[in-house]
Amino acid sequence: MESVPASRPAAPVPPETLRGDIERFLELCGQPAILEPGIDPLPLMPDGYALSCRGAFVLLEAWDGTRTFARRVLRVAQQRPGRLLLEVQRFGRGPGSLTIADLDDARTAPTLRRNQQESLAGRLAAMLARQFPDWRVEELTAGADLEHTLSPAHPRALLRRKGTRSHRLLGWIWVVLMGSTALATVFIRDDRLPLGWAFGTYAY
Repeated sequence: MESVPASRPAAPVPPETLRGDIERFLELCGQPAILEPGIDPLPLMPDGYALSCRGAFVLLEAWDGTRTFARRVLRVAQQRPGRLLLEVQRFGRGPGSLTIADLDDARTAPTLRRNQQESLAGRLAAMLARQFPDWRVEELTAGADLEHTLSPAHPRALLRRKGTRSHRLLGWIWVVLMGSTALATVFIRDDRLPLGWAFGTYAY
């Protein structure tokens, strides 16, 4: 998925202006859809979305028979034929980006393909976390790998078991050292104590 282009901080756009820019783009689309990393494309049907001004931002809400979607739109980061890149904020999370693309426009095919790859990778990561809770994902990619497959969307993951042998060895070394230290305190002689021995900790 495209990232928000780096640029100088732009002056805040009034939410009414921002909403108007998005609505005008949607009017030019034959089949607009939301593309965001990790989710399947969500078509924007006339009765399946809403744009409303909320303070300093625009709230984009969309829904279909199985999903609901809501993002705070902060600004238009980039507009190209057939696609609109928006800087957004998820509720309870930091800033991100999403693309509104016209699926009827052939020029959006690369963007749609990247979204499909990222969506597959997200589902693979969730499946691996459920099936292998004792393993962690070291690397996850969904790019083309023509050496091993002709599929344009072929997610791959590298897993590593949590707590490798070296980590477990370091843990046991720490336990042994702490145990040795505790045992050594039993034989520490201290003439200031009533019995002359420092067993553990003694408050006086």
